[in-house]
Amino acid sequence: MAVLFKRYKSKLLFYAILSILLTLLSISTPATRLIYPFIAALIVTVLFVILVIFVVIRRLKWDNISKHILYFLGVIILSGVFHILIIRYQIKETEKSGDKLVIALNNFYEKNKRYPNNIHDLAPEFIDKIPKSKMGLQVEDFYYTHDQNKTFELSFDVDDFIQHYKLSNGNQWYSND
Repeated sequence: MAVLFKRYKSKLLFYAILSILLTLLSISTPATRLIYPFIAALIVTVLFVILVIFVVIRRLKWDNISKHILYFLGVIILSGVFHILIIRYQIKETEKSGDKLVIALNNFYEKNKRYPNNIHDLAPEFIDKIPKSKMGLQVEDFYYTHDQNKTFELSFDVDDFIQHYKLSNGNQWYSND
């Protein structure tokens, strides 16, 4: 095993770094508001061209080229799986934080017979600290709106196109996707 690792160390390192970079892109996507599929497709295309140039320069046989292409596709699939798992985890954690805000909003309503004008009015009496969205690398405030103090909507962005929201009369989070 040590001989195999020593022999393929540079290739393993290349694919490991590639996988880490694509995964980091997927983690940062919601925070930086990048459109993941387009950016990822561009990066994958550029890296694929670099790989082909690398293979042509080294004049490898077709068997070795096909191995590299398969490794490369494996890295892309692996980073895509990591992307999905990370985003799902971030959504669940953000929904849990949002549920704490919903409880505080309902407690505020019970006491004042209206919803607050701003979610920051809840602290420190109804909630110790106003939770934030946990999507991406940066944290953002939840979006909060209310209608004549009868209902409210609490939401957060998953990415540029998808938003999760919870209504005052609902028990679950919804998505506009």
